[in-house]
Amino acid sequence: MAVRKKLVSNPNLSGEVVSRLLSASNMADNIAALYDRAKLLQSNGCHSDALKELDKVIRLAEQYKEETKSISHLLSCAWNDRGHLKYLQVKFDDAILNYSRAIELDKDFAIPYYNRGQVHYRMGA
Repeated sequence: MAVRKKLVSNPNLSGEVVSRLLSASNMADNIAALYDRAKLLQSNGCHSDALKELDKVIRLAEQYKEETKSISHLLSCAWNDRGHLKYLQVKFDDAILNYSRAIELDKDFAIPYYNRGQVHYRMGA
């Protein structure tokens, strides 16, 4: 939990520091910490930095998604959030692909279905 607090509370940590912290303890908690950090960056309007963090979350969670259901759901959340950021950038095709990936990973997760529908609506499809 201490590692998670360090990652979330300091969005200026370098990639090298983040990598060292991740290798130091429980991977599921660390992936969750990176996800929290991405959400913090997103809420502060740092969308490009949030996308980079979400890409890290996705890369790591893809490697470990078989370990726990929580990582699998977190991976789905990361794809959904990535889709939202692409939507904000008016990259609708990318957003649809990201929402679809979130749905593939967790068919019971309703939010990406709604978000994907919103993009289709906005596109006039």
